[in-house]
Amino acid sequence: MKRVIALAIVGLMSGFSLQAQEEEDKKHLNVEETTGAKHDGHKPEAIHTIKELFSKGHIGGDIRYFFMGTNHVDHGEFYYANAIGGRLNYHTAEFHGFHLAIAGLFVFDLGSSEYEEEMLTLYERELFDLTHPHNRNDLDRMEELFIQYRYKNSFAKFGKMDINTPLMNPRDTRMKPYVFNGFWGEYNQIKNLRANAGWIYGASPRSTTHWFEFDDAIDLYQRGVTTSGVPIEETGGYTSKGVAIGGLTYQLAKGLSVQGWWYYMDQIANSMWLQTDIKRQLMPKWNWVAGAIYVHQTPIENDAEYSYMDEGQVTDLYSGRIGLAGKRAEFYVNYTTVGNAGRFVFPQEFGRAKVYTLIPRGELEGMGNVSNLVLSGVYKPKKLKDFTVQTAISVLDAPEWDNAAKNKYGIPSYHHFTLDLGYRFHKLFEGLDVHALYVYKDATELNDFPETEDEVHFNFHQINLIANIYF
Repeated sequence: MKRVIALAIVGLMSGFSLQAQEEEDKKHLNVEETTGAKHDGHKPEAIHTIKELFSKGHIGGDIRYFFMGTNHVDHGEFYYANAIGGRLNYHTAEFHGFHLAIAGLFVFDLGSSEYEEEMLTLYERELFDLTHPHNRNDLDRMEELFIQYRYKNSFAKFGKMDINTPLMNPRDTRMKPYVFNGFWGEYNQIKNLRANAGWIYGASPRSTTHWFEFDDAIDLYQRGVTTSGVPIEETGGYTSKGVAIGGLTYQLAKGLSVQGWWYYMDQIANSMWLQTDIKRQLMPKWNWVAGAIYVHQTPIENDAEYSYMDEGQVTDLYSGRIGLAGKRAEFYVNYTTVGNAGRFVFPQEFGRAKVYTLIPRGELEGMGNVSNLVLSGVYKPKKLKDFTVQTAISVLDAPEWDNAAKNKYGIPSYHHFTLDLGYRFHKLFEGLDVHALYVYKDATELNDFPETEDEVHFNFHQINLIANIYF
């Protein structure tokens, strides 16, 4: 234990930092994807030679330290991981609307537990490479390599990149975000309207270092079972050339927006996402906030022996939010449910579904006939600028953990609590962010597990000390 504490202190004293989850997603995204602005926020400069194309380019990146320690109460086991890594990106200057971008990252193990029990060390192993669990000191990845054309506030690009949509997104909550290979575009020439379209045919998931063809990336982690109970590793994989994505986001009025997304996953499934968010002033210092999400999924017929989504299976997901938001505090009641017709499935290797109940270490994908209630809040003290407290209490009512038809990953019902303390520095330490995240999960009170069941690992306390510095 002394070694664990010492390693954690060393990491924090190294001077690195973290952003909260959603803010981290935005930092890893190119600016034009979230605002329609010119790449990296820099104005195009006059380019006269090929030398100036590169010399007037822009460099950025970040360095991250991540300590994670998990105490599994029922098993009496404590596992930990210490990871450090960095990311460097370079964008050339713009020439007649075109520019090139390249980015890479590396990750090293500063000292971690031996991972003899795979089920109990899943979260720790996700900091490195799930596909090569014994490699912790030679983890590097080509993160971006694309060419982009910009016209006013719109753009189109081709290559390796990150994208941000409700079902496919960076979700940068470990050492590496989810990134993709393909075409992506955004149209911003109509006031208050944003249109996105793309074709993705490859991916490098969050907890890996390699790039994969689209169908090879699906269920790459090889967790879970088919609806008939066949382990994923025995299915032989799936056949799919990629996913076509289309999205529209429209600001109807101040504080009122709607968006719709469509995902056509070749030979697998169609997924439609509809969302509306409202924010209205309730009193001088408070706004009331509400939102609704509806997701509809249908399978695509194919000749495969095992289908990612069974033929005839239709899934509907509903997620809602209501709450109060002020300058210093926010309070929300969030609820998500999936109908009992089928499992809500979308490859975990491509991101996390941004439903309102999404919180750290929470699970929902792969289940049908499930409901999730989350009470969440945010507090920002007036006298301590840029210190943020975020907390959430969650109850997930899942189908029986051994019901393969409704529960792909065998996730039981559980109670869930998170507390996230974050601070963003200024002046001498400008760009430095630190976070301490505590997670508690307990499934024993809501389930009656057989004594022989030793794979259930949903009763734990977890500490995450994370630090990032962006430059």
